[in-house]
Amino acid sequence: MGSALCGCNLKLQMVLFAYEGEEYGFFNYGRGERFYDTLHEVDRFLISLGYLHGPPTLEQFRLLNRQHDASP
Repeated sequence: MGSALCGCNLKLQMVLFAYEGEEYGFFNYGRGERFYDTLHEVDRFLISLGYLHGPPTLEQFRLLNRQHDASP
């Protein structure tokens, strides 16, 4: 059986971060600070590939969420 990718020049890049002791889904929104850690690394990865430009704006997002969580 042939491959659908046969003849294509693909550049693949992978970055793996291990978070020992964390349960499944620890990186999901609302499950703690690890969400912001993993989102920051995703931003850095996409910047390195040229999909995003400029520095990560995670701190602005974090600040907006803290304000939203603090409001009644």
